[in-house]
Amino acid sequence: MFTLGHRLASYSWGTTYFVQADCLGTERLRENVAGSSAETCTNQPFGDNQVCSGTETSPLHFTGKERDAETNLDYFGARNFNSAMARFTIPDWAAKPTAVPYASYGNPQTLNLYSYVKNDPTTTDDHDGHDSILDNTARMKGAKSQASVSQKHNVGCG
Repeated sequence: MFTLGHRLASYSWGTTYFVQADCLGTERLRENVAGSSAETCTNQPFGDNQVCSGTETSPLHFTGKERDAETNLDYFGARNFNSAMARFTIPDWAAKPTAVPYASYGNPQTLNLYSYVKNDPTTTDDHDGHDSILDNTARMKGAKSQASVSQKHNVGCG
């Protein structure tokens, strides 16, 4: 079960699990319908040093993305993210050829095509592997209500 792009609950092997996530969508606690903890997870800001313990583990953790058990990479749709290196494994790209996609020349952090959310992982989310949700909502000016919902629920913990 999802709401506003974030997972609230899952059903596995005849049991419903409720997900307690932080404001960026990173799963911190999964509990069953009785309220017993099935899994708890901690990690550092870029998703590195993730430690999970419990009886029922989930592959969805850092910002709600699936982490591959063999490569330890998080799948963001457009690219894979290496949390140990705090960067994507391939450079960002755009549908139309451009020198530096999604760049804002006034902000040097946007020139790094491998960076995750302009090196601000505690207040910004990247839902598809291309750019931060802040940039996405700015592009959605025509859909004001949807943009305000995204900004309210997906951007930042402050």
